[in-house]
Amino acid sequence: MNLESFDGIIACGDSYTIGPVVDGTLFMEDSWPAILGKKLNLPVVNLSRGGASNTEISLQPLNTLSKFERPLLIFGFTVDYRIPYFNSMGNLHSMYGLLDSDFVYENKRADKSNKIGLAKPWMQSFLLPTENGLTGVQNMFVESINRIFAWERLIPNSKVIWGVLHSTTAEGPAVEDCITNTIPEEYMASCFNIDNIPYEALSLIEYQISPTDQHPNKEGLEIYANSIKSFIST
Repeated sequence: MNLESFDGIIACGDSYTIGPVVDGTLFMEDSWPAILGKKLNLPVVNLSRGGASNTEISLQPLNTLSKFERPLLIFGFTVDYRIPYFNSMGNLHSMYGLLDSDFVYENKRADKSNKIGLAKPWMQSFLLPTENGLTGVQNMFVESINRIFAWERLIPNSKVIWGVLHSTTAEGPAVEDCITNTIPEEYMASCFNIDNIPYEALSLIEYQISPTDQHPNKEGLEIYANSIKSFIST
């Protein structure tokens, strides 16, 4: 991958991409996209949102006003059991999870007019297997992977790479075999999860914010940036 062919980075993801939050303060300048941009001498637009689902992440480039003509688009995916929905304000949002407690939390948010609990049985049904053997949430992840490569067709001279940062378990796999067997090989060739290990595994213990917060700290995000830079360079 020729680094000189890019004029900017567009980063999409959830809280593992937007940057560390310490004592309620977001430090986006310490995010791995910001660190990577400095290493590659490229401007960065970080479109991430904490709690975003993979579907939402795949659509985040719609939110950019960047004028990059040759962008490198990097998608940091998350757990597959987050489901997108449009809230009462008409904005794309995502469930944090599909447990009963997640619906209780969502209904207690500031905008109490969402009435998201009414959709709980339907949303939770996405955890069940479908006709192709994948669960509903696995199918949504497959479609998210397929969708991000549409950006290469929509934006001439762009390049898409992707990986799983936050997984169901840090031990992995980052991408399950049933997912790998469902998408084109060239899409997997653009995945930066070396040895199919989620990035979360690279920032445990000494590289996480605290014993109770497994999000990567600044040093952990430096590891993420170095790993993605290595992938891009090779």
